[in-house]
Amino acid sequence: MKALFYIFILYLTKYEVFGQERFVKIIDFDNKPQYANEILNYNGYYYLNTTGICVDHQGYLTEACSGIIKLDKELSIQDSILIKNFSIGVKSILIDSLNDQFVLCGEDHFKNKISKEFIAFKLSTGQLKMLEFIKLSYDSNLNRKYYQITSDFFNDYLFIGGSFNELDDSKTESLLFFLKHEFSDTSIILNFEKSTSLWNSLIDKNNQLNLALISHQTGGYNKVHIVKFDEDLNQVWHWTADNVDYIQKPYICELHDGRLVVTVSDHVAPKIASLEAINPDKSRSWKYRFPDISGKIQRRVYRIKTLKNGDIVGMGSYGNNSLILDARIPEIPYIFRMSSEGKLLWEKAFYRTRPVVDHCIGSIHDVTEAENGDLIAVGRIDNYLEYDPVVFQGRPDPDILIIRMDANGCIDPKCETITKIERTVSTTQHHETTGYNAFFFPNPSDGSMELMNHTEVASVSVFDLNGSLVIRQADPGRSLDLTGLPPGLYIAHLTLKDNKVIKQKMVVR
Repeated sequence: MKALFYIFILYLTKYEVFGQERFVKIIDFDNKPQYANEILNYNGYYYLNTTGICVDHQGYLTEACSGIIKLDKELSIQDSILIKNFSIGVKSILIDSLNDQFVLCGEDHFKNKISKEFIAFKLSTGQLKMLEFIKLSYDSNLNRKYYQITSDFFNDYLFIGGSFNELDDSKTESLLFFLKHEFSDTSIILNFEKSTSLWNSLIDKNNQLNLALISHQTGGYNKVHIVKFDEDLNQVWHWTADNVDYIQKPYICELHDGRLVVTVSDHVAPKIASLEAINPDKSRSWKYRFPDISGKIQRRVYRIKTLKNGDIVGMGSYGNNSLILDARIPEIPYIFRMSSEGKLLWEKAFYRTRPVVDHCIGSIHDVTEAENGDLIAVGRIDNYLEYDPVVFQGRPDPDILIIRMDANGCIDPKCETITKIERTVSTTQHHETTGYNAFFFPNPSDGSMELMNHTEVASVSVFDLNGSLVIRQADPGRSLDLTGLPPGLYIAHLTLKDNKVIKQKMVVR
């Protein structure tokens, strides 16, 4: 189904340095909540992995939806796809350059139902279209909730990792799937004492899979774990550290010399992250503690990466209740740069005022490095709707945030540590995005197809190429039985519950 979204793009602050424009953009799809988790650079385009909340068929703003936005070098939107009933994790989009495809990993939707499995969608990169999907669950136990967190290509495997727990949240375990040729080849459960949650992963220069986890220990304290697996999926390295609070999750990056850097909570000020560099022999190379550890300040880190020159860039949110500004900044978009030896080079935070409320909320979730050394960061920044006709009241409205800054974190000549986003110039564009590029999977099929988003569909009618009706099904379930049809091409007419009709080709083999 193709839905027309209004995209409001605000060019907030811009300036020229050596012919290159730096700016901040905000993308708002039709006043619906959404934000960006990742940004990738592929074949001359940037791709955003986004997640948000959509209106379900009953008109309620309760349905998870996620997708990809394609941007050109000027970060103008070229294409997008939206998948309803789908939620994604911290690291969910992968590039399969051999097949010129994306793999988008997550779990089935959060609404009134629990998530019972991981899902991996394959999408074409030229025009963003669904190709096929894979579903993964550990066993037939329906009393578990699944949370996809991270994914990667590891040797010949597609690795998808996350956690699952019992419905009463009594126990959480980390769950790893390794797939070859679209089939689950190996699954691993990790649990260190009472409960264990996976938060981050990377493939290091020795082609080992590194996982960052946090566990809840007997006695009420928490530990950070970094675990390495070799190419045969054997655990070959395990580093631990006490973590005093769940506020700061463990994220990792690898330095050029093979050391790992991990984020942990500060023992004195748990609302402020610390960074530690770990040697291959598990000894500490260095530890960095941010200054100003009063209880009025917080720095939460949501991701760290290694830049081309070996520096570390960290992203997250910054809050400071002691500053007197024209808006309160309890949690605003934040980025910092640090040398490989743990010296803080700079830190920047960005805020804006809002007409309805007196505070700014936002965060940065990922960054990529442009060819000239600029940093392109993405995340979220909240607007506020004084009245939303869907929920019949005011509500926060997270939007997609894009910041292009120079290598020093500057977007204007002042380059202040805390920069106000102002001088807005608003433009409005129309853009078509695909809500459902494919209702049926697999397509082609050998006899049965799964009907995605079947709760949206009132009836299905299938016609052959002569226009003869061969199947009609009202209120269809999740699957459509095609075993009685001879091989060939068919046209399905799907009547949605909002009376829209969608036509889709179906191939029976």
